[in-house]
This record gives sequence, C-alpha cells and structure tokens, in this order.
Amino acid sequence: MQLPASAVSVGEGPSINTLRQQLGTKRCLIGNFDPILLRDGKPEQVAKNAAKMVRENAAAGGYIFNTGEGVMADSPTHNVEAMIAGARTTIDQADNPAKKPEKAT
Repeated sequence: MQLPASAVSVGEGPSINTLRQQLGTKRCLIGNFDPILLRDGKPEQVAKNAAKMVRENAAAGGYIFNTGEGVMADSPTHNVEAMIAGARTTIDQADNPAKKPEKAT
C-alpha cells in the first residue's frame, strides 16, 4: 500500500501490527485505543488495555499511543487518567525493567 505520508492515524479496530506490515516500517503509526472502552470501561480494564497496546506496538518503534478517534466529551476523567497511567507505567517498565508497576487508579 502506498501513502504519501510519514505518519498515519489509525482508528480503533485495525491491528497496528497488521497495518505496519502493509505500510512498511518507515511510517509512524498513531492510535488506536478504543474510545468506546475509554468512555464505558472500568478504569482497571482501560489501564490494562492501554498497557497492552503499548507493549505490543512501541517496541517496533514508529508508534505514538493515542486514542483511535479522540476522547469523547462524556468519557470519565478517571478513565482518561487510567489510560495514561497504563501507558506510562508500561513505558517506564520498558525503560527501567527493575521498576515495579504502579497500580492504576
């Protein structure tokens, strides 16, 4: 697949890994945390899914964690905080494997 862009924002649903295989490694992929989960999920579930996305996608490089379609206005603040904490904790662990994970709030 050919796109005249160096970064591609990915909505929720498609696998970042699958898109990386199709687009190649020279493009930065941005996304694709599910905004419905962010709005409707429990904070623990949100943090767990954010951490999983970072673990699965960041190691390959060229990845920016973000929501797939933005943050809905009625998303609970505690879920947004849990999403950020889950992503940050995973990044911190990758940078410092000896660091113990913090519990998401």
